[in-house]
Amino acid sequence: MDNPEQFTHLSLCTGYGGIDIGLKRAIRDFKTVCYVEIEAYAIANLVEKIESGKMDPAPIWSNLKTFNFSKFCGYVDLLSGGFPCQPFSTSGEQKGDNDPRHLWPFIKSGIEQCRPSFVFLENVMGITQVKTRAGVPVLLHVLRELHSCGYKAKFTINRASEFGAKHPRARVFILAANYKVLSCRESSMQESQGNSKALPMLSPRKENTSAAFRESLCGLSSISLAGSREQNRAKLCRQIRALEDSTIFFGGYDDDPRWMDRDQNWIEQINLLGNGVVPDQAEAAFRELYEELNNE
Repeated sequence: MDNPEQFTHLSLCTGYGGIDIGLKRAIRDFKTVCYVEIEAYAIANLVEKIESGKMDPAPIWSNLKTFNFSKFCGYVDLLSGGFPCQPFSTSGEQKGDNDPRHLWPFIKSGIEQCRPSFVFLENVMGITQVKTRAGVPVLLHVLRELHSCGYKAKFTINRASEFGAKHPRARVFILAANYKVLSCRESSMQESQGNSKALPMLSPRKENTSAAFRESLCGLSSISLAGSREQNRAKLCRQIRALEDSTIFFGGYDDDPRWMDRDQNWIEQINLLGNGVVPDQAEAAFRELYEELNNE
């Protein structure tokens, strides 16, 4: 975190790292300094990626509710998080902020403590409809709270199918910039109070491809699978292709007879993939929103 050339990143609710991969494609000298993830299988997945060099080496904290954000104050340029969608998803009861899995209050507190230059968030379309106890749609509530914390926020909606995936997976992305950062936008490396640098330097855009997304997953969820790494890679690739073509990706677990034939490892993989974000999708959302914020 002492390298001034790096654009530092704190990853919350990391999952398999889809947002992280997308951001790393978009931002030059991007460096994740810590991951926060509670699911054991996802943590094992991240450890394997780190050890194989596919993700930045960094510590993993297992509980967002106990994470000490204040330790990272002044060291984080960007905080990201795909906070749990279960309180808002149409496949659940949509209890909103009455659901104990609603982590936005903890993320907001973390933002106030570590004061990153940028905040990048993701969630399901349900946040545009599900309302808080105060009767406000969750998306509007989050945007207002970011503003109260001193951030200017924009949001966009895109689908994974727009980037080559075979499933729609519509997602809401939010990018918020600290007003102090926006005030010194004339220099991308200028110091801003409480931040390492003001603005990120974007990398050249590469062609988006679902094949790259599949490759980013293949072999990386092979924990506890029997056989060699090559066999695991081939097996997972087949599983992902089947997943993309099946109703499983749309939440139809009980209606798909194949579901009951899978072992626990398969269930873990489905959960990991189902909760994740397509990297191309996250990259495109960040670039779009960053351009909007930077041009105003």
